[in-house]
Amino acid sequence: MQFNTNKQLICVSTDEVYIHYLVSFLRSIQRFNSNYTIFCRLVNVISRPPDYKNVEYIIDNTKLSTERKFIKNQGGAHSHTFSADLKTLTGIRNTASLMYSEQAAYTCHSRFKNIIHLLDSDCDNILSLDVDTIVRRDISELFKQVDFDIGVISENLSGEEHLFMNEGLILLNNTRRTRSFFTDVHDVIFSDDTFTDWDADSRALQSVYDRSSLRVKTLPKSYKCKQHLQDSHMWSGDGVNKDKLSFTNEINNIR
Repeated sequence: MQFNTNKQLICVSTDEVYIHYLVSFLRSIQRFNSNYTIFCRLVNVISRPPDYKNVEYIIDNTKLSTERKFIKNQGGAHSHTFSADLKTLTGIRNTASLMYSEQAAYTCHSRFKNIIHLLDSDCDNILSLDVDTIVRRDISELFKQVDFDIGVISENLSGEEHLFMNEGLILLNNTRRTRSFFTDVHDVIFSDDTFTDWDADSRALQSVYDRSSLRVKTLPKSYKCKQHLQDSHMWSGDGVNKDKLSFTNEINNIR
């Protein structure tokens, strides 16, 4: 597999619902560097994908339900500390926002299909991102870090560091350990219907890591900023963060 690339790849996935975030993401990153090769998986997308320099698409028309019949774990990372009390209108709205479809889960977890696909190329580095990401500064420094297998944004909960709660950003160096690790993670998530569990990725990452020799580095939160600070490298639209005025204003500014 060969890409028109400097061996540094960025990959994202989207379905039809999030296609407008893809447009904003591409515009935002190309403000700073138009030379990255960006690999995008289109899951059941019927719209014409945006035509940008160095963007390569894979069409994924897997048969999936769009009925929102699953619910994210309210007690976990996706609760966002807001009310889910069904006795209140706010609680009903918040609970509705936690509902998701089979297609949404597949699209989210298809990042691991992208990763194992690209690790088979001659690339040196891969940056896997959520498609609802806005790039606000040059991120080329990320690709200069080579003293580890993968880089992640960790979370500290009750004084304990959790490595795999921000799967929307994973930086990979193409090593033997990395290839073995993500092959195992992919196989765990896409065995049977496991992928329909929204948190299957974090659990798979942790369980495979616990029995691996993977070298993991924690990266600055500036690369996945949920508070949308002005000096951060990338803003995250994870969960309710995409509804914040700061995020929506930035989306409008780069359209």
